[in-house]
Amino acid sequence: MSRFNKLQYILARSSVQNGIVSIPKLYIEITGDMAESLLLNQIVFYADKAKRSDGFFYKSYKDWYREVCLTNGKFVMLRIN
Repeated sequence: MSRFNKLQYILARSSVQNGIVSIPKLYIEITGDMAESLLLNQIVFYADKAKRSDGFFYKSYKDWYREVCLTNGKFVMLRIN
């Protein structure tokens, strides 16, 4: 497979909305960090869709990694900061 064909394949797989996460600039300005703003974006998104009335929800490290590629180690670093 040529490089061009590989690139076409990758772009075709990512062209659907699934797998694309956009982060509001405001979240980046608030946190000053891309990983923190990504996490904040997802927390705001899910808090509105939580089954509990208080907005709490649960996701495992594995769930977060599958969704936005944040590793367990990165979460530990985010919690420390």
